[in-house]
Amino acid sequence: MARPGNVAGLRLPTAGAGLHDGLWADLPAPWRSDVLGPDTVPGWAELAGPSNAGQVVRLDGVPWPLRVELAWMMRWSAGDGQRIQRGRSGNVASLLRHAAASGMALPPSFTVLDQAAVVRLLQVAFESRNGRLPSRDTVAHWQHAFAACFQALCVRAIELSGGEWWRFDVWKPRIDRRLDALLRPVEPSRPVAVYWRNIEQGWLREAAKWQYAIRLGAGGYCWSTVVHRSARLSFLSRWLADRGIDEPALGADGDADALRTLCRDFERWLAEPRDGRDRSNSAKLRPPRAAGTKVALDTMATVRDFYEFMSSNCEEAAVALGDRRWSAVADVYGTLWRLGQGRRRAEPALRAENYVDRAAMSRIAQHLHVLGAGADEEFEVVVDGNACTTPGFGDPQAMRALAVQMMTGRRRSEVLLMAFDPRSSIDGLGSAEDRERSGAVVARLTYAQSKIEGAPDSILVDQAVCEVVREQQEWLRAAYPGVAEFPHLFVQRMSNREARKPYPSHTYGTTLGKFARAVAVRDGQGRPVPMNKTHRFRHTRLTELAEMGLPVHVLQRYAGHASPRMSMHYIADRAEHQEQVFLATTKFRADGREFPVSHEVHDSLHLFDRADRFLPNGYCMLPPLQACDKGNACLTCGEFVTDATHLDALREQLAATMALAGRRQEQFRERRGIEMPEDNVWLRERLIEAKALENLIARLEEEAAAGRPVRGGGAGARGEVLVSIDTTRHRRGP
Repeated sequence: MARPGNVAGLRLPTAGAGLHDGLWADLPAPWRSDVLGPDTVPGWAELAGPSNAGQVVRLDGVPWPLRVELAWMMRWSAGDGQRIQRGRSGNVASLLRHAAASGMALPPSFTVLDQAAVVRLLQVAFESRNGRLPSRDTVAHWQHAFAACFQALCVRAIELSGGEWWRFDVWKPRIDRRLDALLRPVEPSRPVAVYWRNIEQGWLREAAKWQYAIRLGAGGYCWSTVVHRSARLSFLSRWLADRGIDEPALGADGDADALRTLCRDFERWLAEPRDGRDRSNSAKLRPPRAAGTKVALDTMATVRDFYEFMSSNCEEAAVALGDRRWSAVADVYGTLWRLGQGRRRAEPALRAENYVDRAAMSRIAQHLHVLGAGADEEFEVVVDGNACTTPGFGDPQAMRALAVQMMTGRRRSEVLLMAFDPRSSIDGLGSAEDRERSGAVVARLTYAQSKIEGAPDSILVDQAVCEVVREQQEWLRAAYPGVAEFPHLFVQRMSNREARKPYPSHTYGTTLGKFARAVAVRDGQGRPVPMNKTHRFRHTRLTELAEMGLPVHVLQRYAGHASPRMSMHYIADRAEHQEQVFLATTKFRADGREFPVSHEVHDSLHLFDRADRFLPNGYCMLPPLQACDKGNACLTCGEFVTDATHLDALREQLAATMALAGRRQEQFRERRGIEMPEDNVWLRERLIEAKALENLIARLEEEAAAGRPVRGGGAGARGEVLVSIDTTRHRRGP
């Protein structure tokens, strides 16, 4: 972190020059005491938590400037929803008290140091008092204690000195409430901070902060745009450092030919593969490795827009930034950075790999309860045929958020930022009791739509989604009994005493990634499914709706897109579905000749014109050109369809199967002198057939009144798991 006192020549007030008077005025009267504890601060037990309710923090003996700042940071942490960590705050206060009593040189303010220097100061004081170096955990505690609250102190110091908010090298709405006025009501990247220190050159860093502060205030950019574009400008900073360029004019001095050469060099540099000497600390700071990729084109567009703005406002920039070099940036810079603009990115293909198939969805649904179960519970998971155990993840919020995503296809941010009660009634659909009994649409779900301005922000949902929402609401009320009103349905668990902060997106992705590896989520081809990329469930849901035959305009409305063209990008190009649709219109034999069955016969099957294989007790839904390798296992096949007209035949088959099994068991007992075990290879298959027949008959009896066929009714007899989401299993035990 850059030192706030050295930002763009800004001088922070020293002790006694206004800074500490302003901080002292910010503190309520109870927080000005020498000893902070249950006898001085109202509500201390709630702020400190049950384990620290009787503990106190002594500030007497700490030099007054540092004492004021330490009390101010503790007060800010309490207002931010964090617990008062007596062990951390009291330890820091005791070290400062010892350093002052020992005559050690202390700074007039924490703000003249950076966070690392503050930690080093505490290490020196600890060694002086204890005669040894602090442990790694102790240093980590100090770093945590001086994280967000130290940044908030620096921001407040800049504000009290009369400096602009954008001067600080960390933009974080959490630590600077003045940014709230610049944010949209629903901002997916709101918790994400912008760290300008990733831009090495001071002149570039200050110009970027100045420009984006203006555009944020004017409404030209939203917070998410600034987050992404600041990362793109870090690529320009890396290139400038590699080329040894350290001036706004880039050494071209208005020479169009020289500037054109530099622009092309930057474009080539974006496409160069990076070696092991990559100096970036994060994958987000690594330049893209192929020209024409989205990141490369976005980077070129970001640099182009940056120089267009700076060249159009070069005189204002020179005055505001105190750097006359910007006045030499002419309009030619905004023109020549248009390289790569005409090279359009290829239209995204319909990618089947974004589709989560039935095997993976079934696996996720089967183990969904593991996400919500506690870490003290063990669950058996079969991976590659081997049984192993995995503990629960103790995150019921992630379990329910994932369930909502799977059932609705909403974006991650739209689910995690939903209001506490996103449901609303629907006019003209009958009473709520009737809708609940019928299992029809019961509510309208309003999600946190923020990506496309003016796009729809609600969809119709069924009883299953409403049950997940209701259970999450009950869980929140039980987890936060003292909170009267919740702004969000899913909330952050740490440092969120009042439940005001939404569930962090990065925590959600990390948790799902670990869950997918623990339960071995794989698709039908055995390939791992990376669940941290939850946008796959959106592709899957929209693909399923499209394959059901929804009109394009209805699909666009459900997806919340501004154009049907964008909705089509989400539809997976599945060869299986293409074959089924083609064969539904024209029936062929395996040799290519048309199948001589009339259209009326297919209509009578209630099967969308897709069945051309007639079985004694039902129909086979496989395409006619696809071979079946399951032998006589139709009863347990997911493509087997039957209806109520075959009930008598199925009952007779069940009775005959059980009678045959009884005769064979009796013959086995007479010949061997022992009972035939249930895992006998022949008996096991007969029992599976009987179980499948029982499931089919039960399903058909339920659907008899409606006259609907049943597909895959016996598929669970072999242990297959059909996709059904259960969000309460973790409470019922294994």
